[in-house]
Amino acid sequence: SSPSSIGTLRARAHNFISRNILIPETCCVCLKRIHFGKLAYRCQSCSALCHTGCKENCSTLCLPNVKTPNRGAVSKFTPREQNQLQVPALLVHCIKEIEQRGLQEVGIYRLNV
Repeated sequence: SSPSSIGTLRARAHNFISRNILIPETCCVCLKRIHFGKLAYRCQSCSALCHTGCKENCSTLCLPNVKTPNRGAVSKFTPREQNQLQVPALLVHCIKEIEQRGLQEVGIYRLNV
């Protein structure tokens, strides 16, 4: 499949490493606080953070962090993987939401009601 396809991004595995938390942050899975001194997992690609017990249930998309320029071509907003451009994270999230909630909406995909 193409490196820019949504399916490829959706299937990308997180690259978790364990970290001791110094500043309390929120778990991306259960949305509860991870307190000072606790062990947690952070993805090296997308910075997702979760409790050790929540790691296996992490269903968020792994979209690499990209420095966002103030202006420029769309290609400047996309992460690179193996020297190939990827789909910008914002576009992936928009498409995901449309597929989950908007497929029955009149006008998006020319549904006749």
